[in-house]
Amino acid sequence: MSNKKKIEKSEAEKHISRLHPVLILFILKYCSDYEHPLNPPAVTERLNILTCTRHDVKTVTRCLEDLYALNAMDGLDKVLNRKTTNEESPEQPGQPPRKLPRKVLENLEKSYALTFGGYICLSESQKNGYYFEPYITAADMHTLQGTIRSNRYISAVDKEYLHSVLDQAAPQTSITDADFIPHLPVSPDHPTAKDTSDGDLFYQKHTDFMGVVGTLYEAITDKTQVAVTSGQYTISNRHKRKVVFQKNPEPDILNPYALFWHMGDFYLLATKAGEQTPMHLRVDRLVDAKHLPIPRLPVPERLLPYFDPQTEEFLSEEYGSAYPLMTPSQEEDLILCKLECRADALSILVDTFGVEKLQIEHSPISHQDDLATLHRPDSAYFTVRIDRVQYENIREFCLRYRHLVTALQPTRLATDMFLASCDDFARYLDIFPDMLQGNWSAVDGFLKGCNTIIAAAQGHGPFTQREP
Repeated sequence: MSNKKKIEKSEAEKHISRLHPVLILFILKYCSDYEHPLNPPAVTERLNILTCTRHDVKTVTRCLEDLYALNAMDGLDKVLNRKTTNEESPEQPGQPPRKLPRKVLENLEKSYALTFGGYICLSESQKNGYYFEPYITAADMHTLQGTIRSNRYISAVDKEYLHSVLDQAAPQTSITDADFIPHLPVSPDHPTAKDTSDGDLFYQKHTDFMGVVGTLYEAITDKTQVAVTSGQYTISNRHKRKVVFQKNPEPDILNPYALFWHMGDFYLLATKAGEQTPMHLRVDRLVDAKHLPIPRLPVPERLLPYFDPQTEEFLSEEYGSAYPLMTPSQEEDLILCKLECRADALSILVDTFGVEKLQIEHSPISHQDDLATLHRPDSAYFTVRIDRVQYENIREFCLRYRHLVTALQPTRLATDMFLASCDDFARYLDIFPDMLQGNWSAVDGFLKGCNTIIAAAQGHGPFTQREP
């Protein structure tokens, strides 16, 4: 008979023992991956360092087996019934123990995976080696990081902050040192913007993009108003006429309804306090946002079709197809339009309106005698029908891509395009006589004043026929 006395565990040690599954998952999440699995002794070593207490390898082994069993229904059922497999069920003497329903097992598996963002897997290359497999794959992480890195609205400081958040959520590089604590990701501090009192803001230096987004999101969630201070690009008279970002003097009180991305830009959908006309504000043009403890107005009737009636989720794709260029409009003016387009405009149409909104037919117009399209057969054209698009937006689209599209219906759209073309022709007609005579100082602002003498010496003055 052994004389060794059983050492009672302290309350702290008992608490740590109850936390074994959580702590082991934590260790595997940051210290293992497919290429670097950990066996039970290696996990135990890291657990000892983490808790500054000694842990039994057998206990850790059983916990790893239980965690891994969550990946397989039969394995989980076996683990849950491990202690009663050879015992009689108290409810029905002589009968085998009752197994948990499959739905319960599936719920348990899902709850563990969703809680920790992945699964515990068994290595194929190392005996008794376990590793954590996150939901977010390396390819997913690369895409997210690339999206952040390429975003022209997010400052370098904010990008670093977001990368740190991703590293905490789904680390892609495991920590191989046994003493892994010093190498864990550090919780990043949310960057704050510097306050600027002068009129000129050099863009991206002082705007608090992430702070503004956080405030707007909170106001939308709480259904309260927000005070936003916007800015605009302008020409500075103090900085050698450079382009600067100028802060507006007074904030606007808004009813915020949604934040959404559209064609590479981030927008706030809102109305001004006391008004019903929707407006789109570029979030990157907002210098500051403050949450107000004032309930916002209900969603305007004009915007109700773009919110899911059950979940209240904003349907950004449907809204974007109706307002493709985010052109402001005082009234809702949704029209049915028909455009004749060149074949190379199809990708632009899809990017702008989506696939579902486009109805394509062959063009009935002959282009055999067109001077500008001698090398394009009629098959290079098609007619597109677009329903429920806001008039100012489709007009802006046709103006932007008038070299690719011709407005056919409605008549007012075709008329606007014709008048815009006449205006283009008139403006070029005004400058061509001076250009043909070599009078560049009349059309080139950089050749005015003192630069005229220098330009003449370089052969770009009014006495030369050579084009600059």
